[in-house]
Amino acid sequence: MADKAGELVALRKADADLEAGTIAIAQSWGADTTKGNRAALLPIHPELRPYLTEAIRRSPSELVFPAANGRMHSRNLDLAEMLRGAMKRAGLVDGYEHVCRRCKARGTPHVERHPDSALRRCPTCNMKLWPRALPRKMRFHDLRGTRRPPCSSRRG
Repeated sequence: MADKAGELVALRKADADLEAGTIAIAQSWGADTTKGNRAALLPIHPELRPYLTEAIRRSPSELVFPAANGRMHSRNLDLAEMLRGAMKRAGLVDGYEHVCRRCKARGTPHVERHPDSALRRCPTCNMKLWPRALPRKMRFHDLRGTRRPPCSSRRG
């Protein structure tokens, strides 16, 4: 994953040609080349285009996905954790674990699992149950399993 993570954090705005629908993968972790020592021109999937456009628009630096300070992320970046957080925010979850904080503090935690985050109450003390998203089981590496767009949407 390290080389793909490096390629992602090193992606510059100039590497994305939204009109042509391609991304040039040319560097990694600040190095002038990728791990394989060669650049690759990849198609941008049509469903990715609006998200990539927004990331480019919002970025305060030449990088598409900079750290909060505008610089490149460090090598100890936990992309898997970032992916899980993004999945939670996007609602891509297996369900929710609802916890009663009062019962938990008393040492007798009440926990329920449900497919949604709807308001629920503890059957023991009638306090609000706090939902916690349970992200889908996915690793950053799993993102490699992509399909090419249908022939009709390919350029050239």
